[in-house]
Amino acid sequence: MCLAFRQAVKLAEALAGGDLRTYAAEHRHMMRCPRFMADVMLMLDRFPRSRVVTASNVPKEVRRPNRSKPPSEAIRWPLSTSSAASPLLQEAW
Repeated sequence: MCLAFRQAVKLAEALAGGDLRTYAAEHRHMMRCPRFMADVMLMLDRFPRSRVVTASNVPKEVRRPNRSKPPSEAIRWPLSTSSAASPLLQEAW
């Protein structure tokens, strides 16, 4: 829902400004993370072994978030630790 509302706002701004090229650029930017996640999900479906490896590397905090924290904090907390993938994950958030 959030993505749809963000796209609607950008579309309204582009229509008001009379330049849909700005919306096209913003749309491409907003769709980077959802497109990446879709590609990852399709890869996990295509290669069963990758599911096992991926699931074994996900911290338990991400698989079962702490219910005492708000969802945004419960999900982001494990991703803020230093690792090779951390900058990529933080950029996606």
